[in-house]
Amino acid sequence: MPAIVEKINLLIRTEAPLSGDRLLKKILRSFDFGRSSPALAEMTEKAMKKSAGRVNKQNGVKFYWRPDQDPETYDICRRNAGSEDLRAAEDIPQQEIKNAICLTLQAGGILTKEALVKETIRTMGFGRSGAALAGAVERGLKYGRRKGEIIQSGVNQFHLPEE
Repeated sequence: MPAIVEKINLLIRTEAPLSGDRLLKKILRSFDFGRSSPALAEMTEKAMKKSAGRVNKQNGVKFYWRPDQDPETYDICRRNAGSEDLRAAEDIPQQEIKNAICLTLQAGGILTKEALVKETIRTMGFGRSGAALAGAVERGLKYGRRKGEIIQSGVNQFHLPEE
């Protein structure tokens, strides 16, 4: 158990925020387990609870954050381009997607929802779009609008607030 907690803390320190599923897969890989069993998953879940990370739930997914990270003020967007360890849409927190949307709007000005989704997916480093990515961008857009960082004008136009 202490070795698992230590590995979890290392992953949280270096890769947070990360989803619980992604964290579990990385833990299993680091200990050379090909797949999880119920007992192994339970032990890893207990170790995650003992870790130093902060947890918040988004859309039914647990995300683990470093203790010094505040999800409300998180302002980073990590790109997937060139990475051998690509993240899936469900492994990216809404805060990071909102940040990618803001970067996209900063470069593109006022965009329609369709263009914004497509360009944000590119900003995040994905080569192709899919339903999961489009849904994630829409959740990030909703979060950004709720926070007041993204403005909708008209029926289908989005932009950043005027400064």
